[in-house]
Amino acid sequence: MKLGKKRPFSSTIIALLVVVCLIQISPLALASADDYVLVNSAFSQDDGSRASLYILSHAAYVYPEGNGKVSVWFEITGTGKMDEIGSTLIILYERIGSSSWGHVKTYHFTDYSNMLAYNKNIHGSNVTYNGVAGRSYYVDILV
Repeated sequence: MKLGKKRPFSSTIIALLVVVCLIQISPLALASADDYVLVNSAFSQDDGSRASLYILSHAAYVYPEGNGKVSVWFEITGTGKMDEIGSTLIILYERIGSSSWGHVKTYHFTDYSNMLAYNKNIHGSNVTYNGVAGRSYYVDILV
């Protein structure tokens, strides 16, 4: 009997940790032609507890510019001066029908230099997408 190739245990753990981190700190948004949406905003508690040792707060907005153009804005505040701060990945989805979403655009910091800043404690920027007027959009932002 031939056994299938097993994945190393450590790579499974790393993949799981990446997914958990994405879920915990990824702001989500939903916007349509006439919406201006505060996506997600997280600030440290008075007792100093927070989900990250490096991120003090983050916020994201989805804003329709008109004629189907959508802007995705984000701002990240670090706990101090950071070697790099910002978003490394933004994934935009468009509603398909009444209950599903289709991937329409991925923004990666290697292609969009405005997504990261260096030697700063705060960074905010945006990306735009030329969509279809009247459609709804959803975004994942990895900070």
